[in-house]
Amino acid sequence: MNKSLNIHLNKVKTQVKLFEEISEEEAKSIINNGYLVIYQHDIILIGKINKNQFHFADSSGYSFTRMQKMRIFNENEELYIWNTANKYKARYRKDNEGDNCHVLDARQVLTGTDKEELNNGFCRIFEKRGFELTLPDFGFEMPTNGNKRIAVLTRNYIGYTGNGQAGYKDCRFVNFVKF
Repeated sequence: MNKSLNIHLNKVKTQVKLFEEISEEEAKSIINNGYLVIYQHDIILIGKINKNQFHFADSSGYSFTRMQKMRIFNENEELYIWNTANKYKARYRKDNEGDNCHVLDARQVLTGTDKEELNNGFCRIFEKRGFELTLPDFGFEMPTNGNKRIAVLTRNYIGYTGNGQAGYKDCRFVNFVKF
């Protein structure tokens, strides 16, 4: 039996800009529309950014100053922010502009086979063993009773050493997709 690995090798134009320090206001102004994933010590928040505003099912747990890392992204770009000793650094990557690069697209499956609709355009996906995530409405059918899954589409950028050995030099989130 031949199962697909769900990976796709492509070539894209891409450019990168690094920030030695970035504020929450700057982060909100770079990408106007898309999704965001925020990793804090005690919670993972997944939401939307629309017109430079973050939207979550419940924003009471969000704090920029408690954030370990954050990804704000859409199909064409990503702002990746990480905390280093209470200083927030960032990498902004935009595709379809810049230099050619080989990339490998892959889908990373999220835990959650069952769904509960929430009233505010979000839903909770979960498994009976206790893990759960709250997600925004992605505009496609979400998992129900274990028959569908959600994945994060990632783009992995391939670089080459001086002797021609290939390896991953960067990775970004692209979108949420059905799996």
